[in-house]
Amino acid sequence: MFVGVIVVAIIMLVVLLIVVASQQMQINEINRQDILEVELTKCSFIIANSNPFSMDSQNQAEIEWENCFTAAIEEHGNDEQKLQWENSQVEKQQNQENKNEMAILMIQDCRQKYIGQIQEMNDCLDDVEFFRYMP
Repeated sequence: MFVGVIVVAIIMLVVLLIVVASQQMQINEINRQDILEVELTKCSFIIANSNPFSMDSQNQAEIEWENCFTAAIEEHGNDEQKLQWENSQVEKQQNQENKNEMAILMIQDCRQKYIGQIQEMNDCLDDVEFFRYMP
């Protein structure tokens, strides 16, 4: 009978340890997500503090924001967040490639439409450049 009590006590101790470990993992995940939120907020200040009237400042801020966001996700994000960020980066790259291909077609169209009409061609090419940099 004494052995049975010891076995029950050991089983209860193991169950208790599993519950405590599970709770600690949840606490760690909540803390990690809180840290991630703080880091991502810091990243957003990069854009907010850039000069809205300078294209160079905006471009530099976008690069810095992306690097900041990537570092925060890699360091503090969970697997799902990392995968979502990676997928969004792939999608962004594909969209940029599509946009570049479209811009090339638009430039060719400008050249064909406005042969000999320099001002109109320049206006059309300016529109293409605007299209390239639109989000």
